[in-house]
Amino acid sequence: MFDELFDYISLWFSWRWPKADGVITAVYLNPVRDGPQARVAYEFSVGGDAPYTGESPWFGDTVFLNGLVGQAVTVRYRKSDPSVNKLDD
Repeated sequence: MFDELFDYISLWFSWRWPKADGVITAVYLNPVRDGPQARVAYEFSVGGDAPYTGESPWFGDTVFLNGLVGQAVTVRYRKSDPSVNKLDD
């Protein structure tokens, strides 16, 4: 439980984390009460390690969601554990 809390709190300081180039691999549209919510899955590599993955809400235009797959993105990751990551704003 402490590890999950640490991961959540550390996301507040993600603007200080290193950056990596990534690519969007999938787009998900989740129906919710207030309207559809889009999420994107992405992957990136750090120093030649196997690709890391992540998922993030998408706040952009939902009309062009299908065109997002394959689009380049910037990812912020925790240097000590790249599996903790988020899309850069």
